[in-house]
Amino acid sequence: GKKEDLFDCLKHSKNCELYCHTCEEMICHICRSIEPHHSHKVSYIDDKLGESNKTTLTQCLSSVRTQRKAIRFALRAVQDSKASLKQQSTNALEEIARMKEHLFSIVTARCDGLAAEVREAEDKGRRELEVQERTLKINLKKLD
Repeated sequence: GKKEDLFDCLKHSKNCELYCHTCEEMICHICRSIEPHHSHKVSYIDDKLGESNKTTLTQCLSSVRTQRKAIRFALRAVQDSKASLKQQSTNALEEIARMKEHLFSIVTARCDGLAAEVREAEDKGRRELEVQERTLKINLKKLD
């Protein structure tokens, strides 16, 4: 922005022409009329600063604004990374749930198959034992 923008009030977007000695900060006329500055010792910046100090202050403010932009950019990157991480986590949890259901259905089907095989083996064994039991009862009856 233009040089004057460096002295704009961050609260009111007005030119900071005053310096509050109590708070040690530059303020605009609106700030001067409200809390906390209305009862503070205030002077015009031209009275407070010499030209060399203005140049130094302008450079410092420019540096601060550049740093602020860099920090805001970094903050947005961090926020974007957080959102991406959240989405990746959600996707991973959904995939885990799908795999769990799939594996559960495979295990359930296998267990059901094994149970059916056990019942078949039991039925076959029971029939064979019943045949043996009948044969033994017949043979026992012949001996009586």
